[in-house]
Amino acid sequence: MINLAYEYKSILYQCAMISFLIVTLTKNMVILRLGLISAYTFLILWEYKLTKKITIDVLIWTLIFILLQLYFLHKENKTKNETPDPYDI
Repeated sequence: MINLAYEYKSILYQCAMISFLIVTLTKNMVILRLGLISAYTFLILWEYKLTKKITIDVLIWTLIFILLQLYFLHKENKTKNETPDPYDI
């Protein structure tokens, strides 16, 4: 038999899951990337709340994921703002 708890885990965990839900439902790439950044941030804060420390592997993975999303946001914004070359065929 499964032992279910009827209380929520943490508000930080719930915010991370809501962020992942938004990412799953959106078609807008900016919202997708910002949702992933917020989800990763909420998860690292949730781990800190649980353990009162942040392990190096979680810190490294979180930084990699967040920096990649920021890079993609910057790259998408840069290509969106570029004017097309009229001589480019």
